[in-house]
Amino acid sequence: MNAGDPNDHTPPQIAVGLLGTRQTRASVLAKGLGIRFTCSETCRLDTMLWIGRSTARALGIKLARTRTLVARVASSRTGVGAGRFRMHLRSWLAKRLRGGRPVTLTLEVIGHDANSNRTIGWYRVTMRGRTVRLR
Repeated sequence: MNAGDPNDHTPPQIAVGLLGTRQTRASVLAKGLGIRFTCSETCRLDTMLWIGRSTARALGIKLARTRTLVARVASSRTGVGAGRFRMHLRSWLAKRLRGGRPVTLTLEVIGHDANSNRTIGWYRVTMRGRTVRLR
């Protein structure tokens, strides 16, 4: 539908995956987590990476009650198609993750179209040894 169409009540469909096939823990800590996405229409994405309380405590981080934001990126796409971006972890977390301990992060993706119809997706990012996976 056209941007700003008052009859558009359908939220954008969004698919998210890792950028490339060879992301390792070392590359994520050095360059950031590479994410690719596709949108079914012109959309804006607000993407957040969270660490849970129990994981943070296991890493020796004192935090708030539930979870803590460790990376945030806003991106957009004009028209149907694919895009990509990198999420750079906060430095204090990157230092703690260098030890190789298994860790699970939560990726939250909120997609908006021109009429502010919204889609929210939750994904798990796991780092086990050298491998990084998005599910």
